Amino acid sequence: MQASYEVSLYGSFPHASLDHILQRCALRSSSSKTINWREILFEPIRNASANAPTASGQLMTDSTRRDQVCISCRRDVDPRSEVVWTFYAHSKRPEPSRNDTTVRQAAYMQIVAGDALSFASALGYRRVEEAHKHGYEFESGKLVIHIFKIDRVKNTCSIEAYLSLPVVFSSFQISPETKEIRRASQDEPWQIEVKTIPIRNVAATATPNSANQPDVSAPMPLKEQTDAVLEFKSIMKGHLDLGPLPLIIPPKESLR
Repeated sequence: MQASYEVSLYGSFPHASLDHILQRCALRSSSSKTINWREILFEPIRNASANAPTASGQLMTDSTRRDQVCISCRRDVDPRSEVVWTFYAHSKRPEPSRNDTTVRQAAYMQIVAGDALSFASALGYRRVEEAHKHGYEFESGKLVIHIFKIDRVKNTCSIEAYLSLPVVFSSFQISPETKEIRRASQDEPWQIEVKTIPIRNVAATATPNSANQPDVSAPMPLKEQTDAVLEFKSIMKGHLDLGPLPLIIPPKESLR
């Protein structure tokens, strides 16, 4: 089975720039809406048996593979919306061959029946963190743009779990006494993430030529998705700085 990949960039900006950034996003978007999400992060159960069967079948066969995947569940907390959970799974480490964007395996699915949180547990994960986010969502061609602030975060997870997430959590301070992340002030910068809809890597389907060598004329892997993200970055240049996630995860000691 071929994996799907998403291309993304991340950044932040001060509250004073919000209206200007929203206007520029709206001009480039086909649709927009406000978001008010409850989001729950899971990490692998470390002492799970490597050979224990999981509800995902071939998706994860041992604890090593679970360590390579980060999953989260989110839903809209607006009482007027349906109670539908969005299940998001992505590789913890970005692809090392990309320097200008973050590229990693990713998949989304909607869970319309059953218990989404129990489903994550059945995959061999435990609930470690909860966030409530509010902000805006824009759709523009291949892009989905999220601009948000984190209202409240309850933290019980390891620092390594945070490092697998976008840098949006880095501005919060973790209290060693309560293990809760303190609420940021009203002046806390807005966070932005620009992502493409996950798609299969076209390079994996390229046909070899008569010499049984890869066809050099085949499309660059994820070229359209990468171009779309970098075009948005170029449009926002001077107003907003966007960049990829760091490829190297620093040791725990460097965060103390």
